[in-house]
Amino acid sequence: MSVTPHDCIDRIRCPAIEGLPTDTVIMLHNSRVHIVQLRRGIEATARQVQRARKAAWDSIFLLAALRRNGF
Repeated sequence: MSVTPHDCIDRIRCPAIEGLPTDTVIMLHNSRVHIVQLRRGIEATARQVQRARKAAWDSIFLLAALRRNGF
């Protein structure tokens, strides 16, 4: 699983807020900020999982090489 540009969220569409009460606008803004934070967290987690998988494979190959060399 690799992270591609298609997995990243560059833009989030915003609803038209003209004429809405202030409380509603604040709630929408806070929700949008929270969604962006969640998506960034998911992207970071995907990168960490990818790195962990690579590290595990590297360890497997290193151990195999050490066994071949008699260690």
